[in-house]
Amino acid sequence: MGKCLVTGATGFIGTHLVRALIERGDDVACLVRPRSQLGALEGLPIRVAPGDMTAAESLPAAMAGCDRVFHLAGLTKALSLRDFLRVNAGGIENLMQAADTLPAPPVVVFVSSLAAAGPARNGRPREPNEPPRPVSNYGKSKLAGEIAAAKFADRVPVSILRPPIVIGEGDLLTLGLFHTIWTFHFHLVPGLTPSRFSVVHVADLVQAIIVAAEQGRRIEAPRGSPEFETENGAVQAVNNEGRGIYYPADAEMPDFAEFGQLIARGLGRSRVLCVPTPRFGVQVSGFLGELAGQILRRPMPLNLDKAREAAAGSWTCSPRTANQELGFQPGAPLADRFRQTAQWYLQEGWL
Repeated sequence: MGKCLVTGATGFIGTHLVRALIERGDDVACLVRPRSQLGALEGLPIRVAPGDMTAAESLPAAMAGCDRVFHLAGLTKALSLRDFLRVNAGGIENLMQAADTLPAPPVVVFVSSLAAAGPARNGRPREPNEPPRPVSNYGKSKLAGEIAAAKFADRVPVSILRPPIVIGEGDLLTLGLFHTIWTFHFHLVPGLTPSRFSVVHVADLVQAIIVAAEQGRRIEAPRGSPEFETENGAVQAVNNEGRGIYYPADAEMPDFAEFGQLIARGLGRSRVLCVPTPRFGVQVSGFLGELAGQILRRPMPLNLDKAREAAAGSWTCSPRTANQELGFQPGAPLADRFRQTAQWYLQEGWL
């Protein structure tokens, strides 16, 4: 049905996307670094395209002849903003520059993050046309990547998806929550005031990514040169009133205690003990994790960056534009998606 390139193909979302594209009959190439393990992609009818997002010279050959490029590669943990920017902003800039050199530039779908927009404001779910306010270095780097992509938008068609929390089979990030509830029957809830979160199952996200390439609107090149503030303040990353930016998310927005209850029910538990944790405790844990990471030169799962996100309030976004323009609709109720994920963990022996 088409020829496409997937970056970040060996990751959680990437492996699901590659499998979905193959099922459609697409010719799929995966950008793979020399030392990367194919893992879940082994045995699949893919073409391996050697390359690296930070090595600009490797990208034109990898995407030659492609009509679509799905960009998922990036860092989710790093020791500094500079490290995040090198990959999450520099990588997409290299990709867009390479696409711009081709006779027929492919459609690029950039899978960014809700972190690029920041938490909800005044209790209202995020909309695509709102100015972004990232609170973490990770979010700032993803926003910088969006700005880098927008600079080429008048020559390379590009759409941006900002998924919230992603759950599903094979996810390592939320596995810890499932493991704690399965093993110890309790669930830590950051903050004494309930905060709500948007969620999407990986299968539903993958369908949104594919449809965005086929019929999504494209972002416009910004008027003027958008400034990016890496420390404080808001920036207008893409000056197009939200055109071509989508939030694929379930309409249900549980608070973190309800998130734990959904996990517990998915695991067959009747209930779980939810333990509120003061935000100060989260910040202290983040500081200790940051200190350990800097000493060991390896980012910890909980560090200052993650603590900033945890303390920022609700992380919700509106799927309205994705519903209207991509026909996005979750394939099952959220409770069923949690149950599906939990059962996969159990069957695979991850719990």
